[in-house]
Amino acid sequence: MEETQQPVPEGRETEPKKRRLWLRILCIVLAAVLILIALLAITFTSVWNDEISTVSSIKKLRDRNDDNKEGAVYRMDVKGGFYFDKLLKQGGVKNDSELRAGINPSRPSI
Repeated sequence: MEETQQPVPEGRETEPKKRRLWLRILCIVLAAVLILIALLAITFTSVWNDEISTVSSIKKLRDRNDDNKEGAVYRMDVKGGFYFDKLLKQGGVKNDSELRAGINPSRPSI
């Protein structure tokens, strides 16, 4: 006795192919997004590495003392250049506005 194949309803035969196609597209999109995020993270850390290291090195040494109006004492290790070598070659600075102008020359001094 010969088995007869029942006709496949229209649209049913391509469902597995469509699923595989959508799965492939989803994987490609997710991989692209992950690569983009990784590239942004690498770029961010390579550009801002010194600044991030400097800010993360801030440590509080002593709390504020209200009895004699002393402020809190902090310590910060500066990483990177921040144009300090240029300032030292020029003979240092005399006040805060010269220091701000030397550290960030693109910003006008206030």
